[in-house]
Amino acid sequence: MAAASVEAAVSSAVGEVKDALLGSTSDPQLSLQTKEAFLKHARKDDESGEWYLGEDDFVDAITPEGENFVGRTGRSSMDPGNAC
Repeated sequence: MAAASVEAAVSSAVGEVKDALLGSTSDPQLSLQTKEAFLKHARKDDESGEWYLGEDDFVDAITPEGENFVGRTGRSSMDPGNAC
């Protein structure tokens, strides 16, 4: 293995370990399908403009279609008032 290849591999490994230990500042690379599923259930914060999922929004997002889940709030994921 050439010295340049070894140096590149070590540099890459150091970067990956650093990211694993300290966290990464780069944005996650979400698939289009994941992003669409998030935005389907997300709400936009009026002050910050950021999108987020509340507790019921999250439950609705992860509950399979046709399933009924009642969380702590007592609202069913099948309630018409729970639709986005």
